[in-house]
Amino acid sequence: MAPLLTAHPDNAQRKVMRIGYTPNDSLLNDVDGALWNFPATRNGEIGVRVKMAESSKPI
Repeated sequence: MAPLLTAHPDNAQRKVMRIGYTPNDSLLNDVDGALWNFPATRNGEIGVRVKMAESSKPI
């Protein structure tokens, strides 16, 4: 599953980035991830909240 924006589970007016793992033996490296570009600046602040699905398990 590629990273994608989807509806927030608690607020349909907001979007969240869903990141998941899908094994793929045809790839040299099937590590999944996401990149978000931020403006270049000398200082700033970012906040991140992570919500793990109850069905999540370590790989």
